Amino acid sequence: MTATLDAFRSSLQRGSGRAMLILRENHGHPDLIAALFHSCTVNEVFDTQCEEARAAYLRRLILATGQADAFRRDLAAHLAGAGAAVGWKGSEERGGGAAEPSPGDMRPEDMHSEDLRPKDLGQTFELLCLLAADEPAFDRRVLWDFLARTDFDTACFGCANALVRLDGLPALLHCVEHFRQDYAEANWELGHLLYELRERDGEALANEALEDARCTSPALDHLLTLVPYDGPWSTWRDQPSDYRTLKADLDAGERSLFPGGWSFRASPEDLALAATDLLAETDDLRRRPYLHLFFRIPFPLDPEPLFPLLKSEHKRVRFAARRVFGQMCHPGVRQLALAAITDGAAAGWAGLHLLRGSAEPGDSALFDPFIAAASAAGEDAVVHWAYISILEIIENDRLPLDEGLPWLVRVYEETPCSTCRRRVVKNLMAVGRVPDWISAEWSFDAAADAVALNEANA
Repeated sequence: MTATLDAFRSSLQRGSGRAMLILRENHGHPDLIAALFHSCTVNEVFDTQCEEARAAYLRRLILATGQADAFRRDLAAHLAGAGAAVGWKGSEERGGGAAEPSPGDMRPEDMHSEDLRPKDLGQTFELLCLLAADEPAFDRRVLWDFLARTDFDTACFGCANALVRLDGLPALLHCVEHFRQDYAEANWELGHLLYELRERDGEALANEALEDARCTSPALDHLLTLVPYDGPWSTWRDQPSDYRTLKADLDAGERSLFPGGWSFRASPEDLALAATDLLAETDDLRRRPYLHLFFRIPFPLDPEPLFPLLKSEHKRVRFAARRVFGQMCHPGVRQLALAAITDGAAAGWAGLHLLRGSAEPGDSALFDPFIAAASAAGEDAVVHWAYISILEIIENDRLPLDEGLPWLVRVYEETPCSTCRRRVVKNLMAVGRVPDWISAEWSFDAAADAVALNEANA
C-alpha cells in the first residue's frame, strides 16, 4: 500500500485526477481516507492567485468514498473547534487491515488554530458549504458560528463568498453585521459578496432584496453607498484612451500603470510614442509602467538599449524586462538567455524566461540539467516557473513536435499547478496526441473545465 498511498498523496497535493482512479481501485481503504481528510484541512493549492480552489475537487473525491456523512461530521468538528484539526486513523495506527473506518476511528490531532492559515480554514469552510448543500438535514449553524468568530482575512479567503452562495441574502447580512468596518475599508470584498448573490438569485431579484434589506440594516445601507450593485471595479471603457492624457496622469502620480488592455486598443502611433518614451526614461522604476505595455504587444523599436534593465536593482523591473524581451526572436536576447541558463537556479529560470521567443531546435537539452539542479536545491517555485517558460517555448512553436511532446507529458506529470496541466492538455489536444492515461484521469482534475475539455476532445 505504501507506493499507492504515496501516489495518492502526490495526486491530492497537485490536484490531479489520478487520486480519483486510485480511490476507485482501493475503495474505502482507511489510509486513503486519512490522506483525503488531511487534504480537506490543509490547502495545498500551489498558486492561489491563478489556480481554482480545491473545494469542488475534494467534494467529488469525498462523494466517491461513500462516506460523505462522516466527512461532514468531522469537518464540522474541525471548524467548531476553532481550527482544532480532526484526523482519521490509518490502518497502520489501528494495527493493519483495510476495514471500513468507523466513527470510533476519528480522533483530534495535536494541532491548534494558530497552526492553520486563513487559506486552510477557507478551503475547509467552502468544502463544508458544498457538502451542506448536498444534505438538507445538515445543521448549518456551525458555518454561521465559525464566520461570526473568525477574523476578516479568513472570512475573505472564500468563507464569506461560500456562505452567500449557500444561504443567500441572510448570509450576506450576517457577514455585513460582523465585518461592517472591514468592508467599509475594503469595499471590493463586499463587491464579491454582491456578485455571488446576483449569481445565486439573479440580478433583478438580488437587487430588489438588497433594497428591501437596507431598510432594516443600517450597516448594509451604509456599505451600499460605497459599492455600486454592479461591483466596485471600473472597466476599460471608463478609462481615458489618449496616450498623452495617460502619460500626463502617470507623470502626475495619479496612476501607477497604464489601464489594463490599453496596448491592445492603442494605435501604432501611440505605441511608438510609448516605446520612444521608454527608451528616453532613465529612472528604472518609471520605466516599469511602459514595460507593462509590451508584455503581449511586440516592442516596435530596437530593444538593445534596454538590456541593462535585466540587471536592474529592482526585482519587478527585472521581471517586466524579461516578460518583454522573452517574447522576441532576437539574437541578442538569445545570447543573454543562454548565458543565464548556465548560471544557476534563479538565473537559469530567468534564462528560460528570456528564451521563450528565441529558442531553437535542440534547446530542450538545456532544460533537464537546470530542472534537476533546481529540484535538488528545493527550489519548487523556480521549477514551476521553468515549466511555465517551457510551455511557452512549445506554444510559440520554437521546438519540433517530437522534441516538445515529451516535455508536455513531463510537465503534466510533475507540475504542482492545475493551470499548467490545463495548458498541457490543450496543447496535446491541439495536435491530437493525448495519451490514454491522461485522458482517463484528466476529467477528475481540479481544473474547473477539465470535463468540458475532455468532452470537446471526444
